[in-house]
Amino acid sequence: MIIKRFSPVLLLALVLVAVSLPNSAATPPPAQALPEGLDVAKLFIDDMSIPNAILPSGVSTGWAKKPRVGSGNLIPKGWTHSTMWGQIYFGQPAMPATNVRVQIRDCALWVLSRKTGTWTQLQYSVTPAGGAYAENFKDDAHIPADQRTEPDGSLSVKLTKGYNYHFWPQGGRAEVDPADIAGMASVFFARLVVDQADKPDDRAKAVLIGSCGGDYWRNHEVEWKADWSSNNDWAIGRFKRITSDWQAFTGCTYGDSIVHTHYTTESQSALAANFAPVLSAETLRLTPPPLLKLGKAP
Repeated sequence: MIIKRFSPVLLLALVLVAVSLPNSAATPPPAQALPEGLDVAKLFIDDMSIPNAILPSGVSTGWAKKPRVGSGNLIPKGWTHSTMWGQIYFGQPAMPATNVRVQIRDCALWVLSRKTGTWTQLQYSVTPAGGAYAENFKDDAHIPADQRTEPDGSLSVKLTKGYNYHFWPQGGRAEVDPADIAGMASVFFARLVVDQADKPDDRAKAVLIGSCGGDYWRNHEVEWKADWSSNNDWAIGRFKRITSDWQAFTGCTYGDSIVHTHYTTESQSALAANFAPVLSAETLRLTPPPLLKLGKAP
């Protein structure tokens, strides 16, 4: 046996390389920890049908009380892009916890093809991009969020009073084929983590909630406009309480009817006449979004 001796400099370099490897490589995405027998269709259906048990702070509009479909499967004429998004809020009543952060990872977006009947992943990002937005989103007012990178490469945030944390995948909006949308679906995972390790763990007292949804956008570069001529949501999922365990927060175009009819009545009448504007429970049960494959190699 031939044993090679490494110089101290080379050994130090090897140690540094090993330390610099992302911890996310050794930490499987939360989706991979979900039970193989999980009823994925039920998860998505419930997140679009069960009223919010806890209401978000500073918001009184309809989506604060229950999930709803926006434009559904009908993208406004001339629009070509979409994105998933998530939002983290203080719940009502105010929480007594102070030493807590929300860890977020694995943000993803899928589209169901009318042509093939299969889901395609359009976005996936371990670490989201985002900011602290005014709770009611008035005038798109926002400030930098209190963010921290966690050991697995994901992100955690500490909310600021009067603001939520609104986020989306890194890499920007994804292009979609307006004539080939039979469904949209999105997900992110979140859990509570301790803010400062040398202080008491009060996560059990935290009243923090999360919701997942998605928007259509006119194109990849256009900026938000107050008249909603640049973007609108295709759905807003229900708010669920965030706990110390990883939990999937989802949104999809399942529902009874669409809300943004002013975007679809004329420009998309041909599509509406030939295709369902929302996902049906039957479609979701037959072909649920591939949540259990999230983060795995194709």
